[in-house]
Amino acid sequence: PSCVDDAYEDNDTAAAASTITAGLYSGLGACVSDEDYYAIDLLPGDEISVDLTFTDAEGDIDLQLQDDSGNVLDSSMTTSDNESIGPYTVPTAGTYIIRAWLWSDAGSVPGNSYDLDIGVVSTCLEDSYEDNDSPAAASSVSGGLISGLSVCSSDDDYFSFTVTTGDTVSADLIFSDAEGDIDLRLYDDNNVLIASSLTTSDNESVGSWLSLESGTWKVRANLFLDAGLYLGNS
Repeated sequence: PSCVDDAYEDNDTAAAASTITAGLYSGLGACVSDEDYYAIDLLPGDEISVDLTFTDAEGDIDLQLQDDSGNVLDSSMTTSDNESIGPYTVPTAGTYIIRAWLWSDAGSVPGNSYDLDIGVVSTCLEDSYEDNDSPAAASSVSGGLISGLSVCSSDDDYFSFTVTTGDTVSADLIFSDAEGDIDLRLYDDNNVLIASSLTTSDNESVGSWLSLESGTWKVRANLFLDAGLYLGNS
């Protein structure tokens, strides 16, 4: 007998990957020299988990998660029943690839059958300055542009910086309001609010404010309203 293809063939390369979404896919088949590729679209902060269920005595199947450039992000390659990867949090929006392949054939029939269960949980992607959720936990920064930040609901971001007498302080927060409305506040060394920018459009700015004495000032960014395609905003 020959190995029986499933309904998702021919998905033998990443370029020919079958497009799927989260859910359970039953009755799939893996054949010798006939890898299976599945494509799934994910958003920043999505956590993906993949469970591949099969009987190893009928043939050993392995599992990988790749990005759209073919880089391996996670893998499971045991020599027992079933393989699992994740939860893996994706950093950027894009198409991700699930690869399943028959590492070794065995058992009474050519190839092996398997089920694929894919779970996706949407989360807000935190930046490298967390946890800076309170004035006491503010991340220390210096003047200049800081890129790649993100803010989540109920998770304010505080940044602290040193000022000396006579310094002029300003802060600009650059973002797309369509993805979530972010507000900006400036505090002095005593955590007294000096200025705020609370519009409902792109970007916020405070400044210029003169420091009358040396100390540690702080800026606070908070997500006033979430919106858009993914949780939080950058």
